[in-house]
Amino acid sequence: MLKEAYEFLRDMSLLIATGGVAYVTNVYQRRSSFVDALKEEWRDIIAAKSALFSYTQLKMPTVEIYLVTFCKLSETIDNMRSVYQTVGIHPARPISWALSAVEIPNCHRIATGDPCVAA
Repeated sequence: MLKEAYEFLRDMSLLIATGGVAYVTNVYQRRSSFVDALKEEWRDIIAAKSALFSYTQLKMPTVEIYLVTFCKLSETIDNMRSVYQTVGIHPARPISWALSAVEIPNCHRIATGDPCVAA
């Protein structure tokens, strides 16, 4: 019985080793594509951060500037989710707070440029 198991493992060792190598190669390729996508997304994250910082420095921002800034942040968050989902991580909750932090419900700006006031 033991001899048969040994012979089976000896005969199948090349197949088992090939399967292991293929798995490890797949893991490294996925990691490499994730790192490349993360590097590309990092540039967009910096641009969104800069847009948010610029928006916060305006004394009387317009609705148009708010919408551009809000959309930039929203796009960045969605892109970040897609990057992480490629490796099976779903960070929806941890990064969605950033969008809700700048979203002002029922924001109405009047023509005089008064700041947003939640209705």
